[in-house]
Amino acid sequence: MIALATIGFIGAHLLAFLLLASTCFLLGRFSTWRIVFRSQSEALAIRTMLGFGLAGELLFLLGLARLLYAWLVVLLVVLVHLAAVPLLRESWPRIREAWRSSTAAARWIAAAFLSAAFLPAFTLALYPPTAFDATLYHLPYAATFAREHAVVFIDTLRFPLFPQLNEMLFTGMLLTYDDVATHLVQLLALLTTACLLYAWASRYGQRAALWAAALWLGNPIALYLGSVGYVDAGLALFFTGALLCWIRWNEGGEQHWLLLSAASAGFAAGTKYHGLLVIVALSIATLWRSFRERRWKAIPTFIVAAALLASPFYIRNYVETGNPVFPFLSRTFGVNEWPTGVDREIETSGSVLGATLSARLGDLREDPAAAATYLWRLSSDRRTLAGHPPYSPFYLLLAPLIVWLAVTRSGLRVAAVIAFAYLLFVSGRDVRFILPVAAFFALYGGEALDRLLTRRHAISVLITLLLLSPGLAWTARLLWQRGPLPVTSSMREAYLSEHVSGYTQLVQLNRQHARDYTIYALGFENAAYFAEGRFLGDHLGPYRFERVRAQTDAPSLYRELGAMRADYLLVNASERLPALDDPASGPLFEPVATEGDVRLFRLADITMGP
Repeated sequence: MIALATIGFIGAHLLAFLLLASTCFLLGRFSTWRIVFRSQSEALAIRTMLGFGLAGELLFLLGLARLLYAWLVVLLVVLVHLAAVPLLRESWPRIREAWRSSTAAARWIAAAFLSAAFLPAFTLALYPPTAFDATLYHLPYAATFAREHAVVFIDTLRFPLFPQLNEMLFTGMLLTYDDVATHLVQLLALLTTACLLYAWASRYGQRAALWAAALWLGNPIALYLGSVGYVDAGLALFFTGALLCWIRWNEGGEQHWLLLSAASAGFAAGTKYHGLLVIVALSIATLWRSFRERRWKAIPTFIVAAALLASPFYIRNYVETGNPVFPFLSRTFGVNEWPTGVDREIETSGSVLGATLSARLGDLREDPAAAATYLWRLSSDRRTLAGHPPYSPFYLLLAPLIVWLAVTRSGLRVAAVIAFAYLLFVSGRDVRFILPVAAFFALYGGEALDRLLTRRHAISVLITLLLLSPGLAWTARLLWQRGPLPVTSSMREAYLSEHVSGYTQLVQLNRQHARDYTIYALGFENAAYFAEGRFLGDHLGPYRFERVRAQTDAPSLYRELGAMRADYLLVNASERLPALDDPASGPLFEPVATEGDVRLFRLADITMGP
């Protein structure tokens, strides 16, 4: 029975992935039907990237209109595929001819590479969601949007709203399937980036193309972020696409490549605030090119196109909060309940650029050796990685050649400057933020290896496997640790109970009360996704932990939680909450469940004076 359940589970999610991929590709195909691409791989990558962004935009607009319904999403997917039937009839003879013209060896090599590229991340993606930020706010966004059939302001989360293009695709998957399927969104972004790198690097030769894609897919952190409900793989896709499309425009001058670059930059800004850096940097580069060649229409074309696709998210932010980049820049747009460390740095230095330079110079002065060994630490140092998987060590080995190519290759020089500037801006923070740069620099790595190694045939296959090996080895180790895929509801509950602290207690409340309860969870903020009721408690926001920790006696704690309309309190035994040791806590906080260090209390239904 388990074997049949496993086959059905894997097959159903594979079908969901293929439907997602084909929908995105077809949306991009309809939008680029006049563009002539250099290769099939370039057409596949660019069109899927464009469709990925357009699908997120479309779902966001449906959310603004309060039309996020499963039947409507399914209808749109069906209509897209029906409209593509004539395209399939037109393309099928070419596909068949390409298959017949390829050799058996080429087919086997292609099948082996595609399997090595797809299977590790796909298998990881099939586990239930447990990644910290995914269950902290990315998936709670999607779950709330699906439940409310609209995009809404969620003040109980660490960040009540953000640019949410990728989360809209998560919402679509939740509406039509399940939360495991949300991981397939980032898997598509990961693989589309690999296809984009392959297509671009193929101008330097097939080996360079294969090795660029393999270097990218050999990153353990890329495989991880491409298999969970984060948005960094999506940002890496749009970052890479924006730079490469801009280079195509810079080389040939065709306006459609400038528009594709602007669209990708707009999608990047719709995915994460970091994407605004891409718009700013490419706007400056376009302005520079316009002045050199007196092509004055280029800069307004780029800015208007990028702003058009990014603006829905920022206009919504402004309408909801009065701050288009909420919760950041509170000194400019007004203080809010979600103060961040970034804002404190900006207040100290006076500007975003000043804060960045101050932080990087401070790191250099404090520990010059650490700055000099940053690439090494990204591939091996646990403290630097802060719990995340490492980057491929081959970036460190190829670093001199990558830098040399970035400096000497004139066609890529502008993009390389932007990538290095982006790296300077985000380095020293979360290592996930570096992922877009790792994707772009895989191009240089593939070309560098092709120049360095002149022998062909068998060594090409060995080098490909070697570049993939860090990701494959890390995936094998992680799969061994995780155990069998949880393909039944009982296996899923057992898995989540083991990996998410507080999950068992939340499931108990979900079964008893459905959505009709409010719980304050002290120190369990990443369990927010699993509560069907109202879930409170985080480091930031109106329900921040300090409000509860500041209460020194049971009556004051009871009143504070009552003001939040909490019915239950979830705490960890390691959390020293003096109010619960107060003898007066007995009548006010009734123990409901204790499992290990996790304690669940029900607040008594009594009325207390001020």
